[in-house]
Amino acid sequence: MNILENSYIITGPTASGKTNLAIKLAQHLNSEIICMDSMTLYKDMDIGTAKPTQHEQALVKHHLVDILLPTEPSNVQLWLKCATEIAQALISKGKSPIFVGGTPLYLKALMMGLFEIPEIPKHFRTELEAKFPQTDFADAHRILSEIDSDSAKRIHPNDRRRIIRALEVWQGLGKTISSLQKQWEISTNSQFNPDKIRCIWLQMNTQILAKKLPKQLVIPKSPNF
Repeated sequence: MNILENSYIITGPTASGKTNLAIKLAQHLNSEIICMDSMTLYKDMDIGTAKPTQHEQALVKHHLVDILLPTEPSNVQLWLKCATEIAQALISKGKSPIFVGGTPLYLKALMMGLFEIPEIPKHFRTELEAKFPQTDFADAHRILSEIDSDSAKRIHPNDRRRIIRALEVWQGLGKTISSLQKQWEISTNSQFNPDKIRCIWLQMNTQILAKKLPKQLVIPKSPNF
């Protein structure tokens, strides 16, 4: 079963109107929405996440909303597994799933498959987290710059989780995470057929968008897929 050929995708920046369009499309198709957002997974995290309101959820069934406590971990692998199972169930009922959200990593995983790294012994991460605590991890980014400059350029110096992950891969596998990602892109791009995907990117003038967003949120200048 090819999920993408039987689904719709609506993406774009926060407050661009994704939910409103998705609800109208779902009502027209008598279908349901699968949220494609890393924050809407969590309960009690409604501020700044543009989570569909209770009224909007009452209009159309929304999946993968409020399924985790703030203390529970999540990742793209968990989301993709759940989203795939839900989409397959909807398609088997004759419905076209509508994926809606603005998390680029989730969209990329949905369209091109998941970048999987071999399992690494847990002690590598434990040691790195102890070496680079929450309040002092500037050295971690400097070390990453020395061993994997491509990842260091892509990962913000304050993104401790992703920095430690990149260092963990290097120590555990002896390979940089950027080199593994390049191999994955080569193998998946050969199978990726964008002509078969119905994906809508919503864009809005940044000045108008800024007025709709809380001041603390950053407006992306361009899609980062």
